[in-house]
Amino acid sequence: MAKKTVVEIQCDRCPRREYIDGDAAAQQGPTTVTFQGKTITFSDLCSACHAAVASHVEAIGKKLEGRSPERTAKTSKPAPEGASSPAAEKPPLEVLTRPGPTAGPRPSPSRGGS
Repeated sequence: MAKKTVVEIQCDRCPRREYIDGDAAAQQGPTTVTFQGKTITFSDLCSACHAAVASHVEAIGKKLEGRSPERTAKTSKPAPEGASSPAAEKPPLEVLTRPGPTAGPRPSPSRGGS
């Protein structure tokens, strides 16, 4: 029977544990991401977290094409005299009420044969 040396790694990002080939473990180094002075280093990542971190870094580094124009805050202009405001054009909300108790005493249920 052939023997294979494996290394168990505990992911730094999630609670998952993985067994990887000993040769692959020697080639795998720490993953370091630095942005605006903040550095994050993962010494061991499982395959799922390694793929997730790689896709996030790729998405961050992707050049954006066809950006939308810069948006500016809209300023409200006063309505000209004689013009109605949009709130005034809406119909009033209908108020629904639940019917209340009827006036007078409640009739008592009959108890069979009097």
